[in-house]
Amino acid sequence: SGIALFLMATIVAGVSYVAYLAIFDYGEVPNEPYLTPHSKDSTRILASTPSDTSSKVTEVIFPVNIQPNSSITIPDGSWSLGIAFAPLSKWINAPILIEEEQEPALAQQQQQQQPSSPQVIITGTQMTGDAAAFASEPVVAAAQVDRYITANFVENLSNRIVITPLSENEHFALIAAGWSSFSGDSLLYINEDSIPAETLERLDARKSVSVNPSIYIIAPSGIVSEPVISQLSQYGRVVIPNLGVEDDPFTASMKFAVYRDFDTGFGWGMD
Repeated sequence: SGIALFLMATIVAGVSYVAYLAIFDYGEVPNEPYLTPHSKDSTRILASTPSDTSSKVTEVIFPVNIQPNSSITIPDGSWSLGIAFAPLSKWINAPILIEEEQEPALAQQQQQQQPSSPQVIITGTQMTGDAAAFASEPVVAAAQVDRYITANFVENLSNRIVITPLSENEHFALIAAGWSSFSGDSLLYINEDSIPAETLERLDARKSVSVNPSIYIIAPSGIVSEPVISQLSQYGRVVIPNLGVEDDPFTASMKFAVYRDFDTGFGWGMD
């Protein structure tokens, strides 16, 4: 939904912005007109659409003199696809941009010609890949992102994997995406009662490069079936933070903000 994409654009970039906020509040004053009426404790992005939000957040995170070498562009309305790319944004230091929603007639015409897909532009001597390597289906894209990260950054991988159900409720997936975009922890999709083959393949691959990885399920209490939890436990230590019920995403976000697994460093651990 548009609201989910609006929130995702802010969450994915928000953590990195803290450093810039500190500089701007206590250090040098930016030369260009500033985009956010802010204080030390709050940031306001003046935008009304997901596309405009993602663009303005990118301009805040990457000022004129600090430009990203890479970018990720997803079609408007594909929040689950954007979340799949959250960990990649960390590893290649790239903003996630949202395409403008097209007129229905034009969108239908283009969809008949070819399905809408993410555009991933990756540059730099330590990176390989192209836009064609990533699919437009969220479960597949999330697995492909994990495969790319494992292939290119295996020496710096954490021993953590984030799992979230692919459903119509985007709130818990947004909570997971915020952490993955900060930490770089891979994010994979499951269903409430089953695990997609693409996710199983990546879990098996990660088990071979990580010793007993910790698998964190970010989901409402009780929504993931016991058989799925049992199957996931074959690939590592399964941890399910108590984030509350499905219809209370506000409480869930607050609970995750204070959650911390001190054994692995997973979670914000805010006081």
